[in-house]
Amino acid sequence: MSHQSILRITRELSDLQKGNDLSLAVTYDDSDIRNIKALVVGPPGTPYEFGFFELSVKFPEGNYPASPPKVTALTTNSGRCRFAPNIYASGKVCLSILGTWQGERGEEWSSAQGLESVLISIQSLMSSNPYENEPGYEAATDDPKTQRDMADYIAKIKHETIRLAVLQPLEESLRIAAGSKTETSEGDFAVEDNEEGRESYQSFDDLRKRRFLWYFDSYMHTIDVESGKVEKGQLFQ
Repeated sequence: MSHQSILRITRELSDLQKGNDLSLAVTYDDSDIRNIKALVVGPPGTPYEFGFFELSVKFPEGNYPASPPKVTALTTNSGRCRFAPNIYASGKVCLSILGTWQGERGEEWSSAQGLESVLISIQSLMSSNPYENEPGYEAATDDPKTQRDMADYIAKIKHETIRLAVLQPLEESLRIAAGSKTETSEGDFAVEDNEEGRESYQSFDDLRKRRFLWYFDSYMHTIDVESGKVEKGQLFQ
């Protein structure tokens, strides 16, 4: 990788880590900054609210920022959950700026863009009504079946966000077996800060623990509201 590419990536990573946007995070090994992990927090007021969505980002060899990075979604339940029409269960992320989706002129990648703009674009896919991004949605917006499908889709995303993007990784970091009744203490949620008061971690475990406590009331509100809409054990449509 060229010296200029390394400098550009290093600067972008530093800017993200020092920035004020708490909904984006990155971690990487200093020995290989071409391959990083990123975390996008689901926007409030959407089915993805305060979920922790992990991504793999690989910068191209030698010609960044002339070419975009390759991004793969990792929060997919081992390839079984598609969180949005543009975020596939396989991990593929369809975005025009990544060259994985044919967008309008002017929406393609340019060297003026960078990692932060990519992560913000992915976050924008986590909208209040992700069903709108399904092909053919505009032609069937008034159809009763489409309205039912839309509501079912949103309910499913809310459920899987809590299950897969909040609880599952937290249980793994706390070594709690799924479905067990193991109790945890406040000490289990302890995180280690560096001198500047920011999370110090190689993975995102500390960040998840801290933010889980921040967003706990929101999670419980979502669970209370959504569980009141269904019967216990009811299957998704």
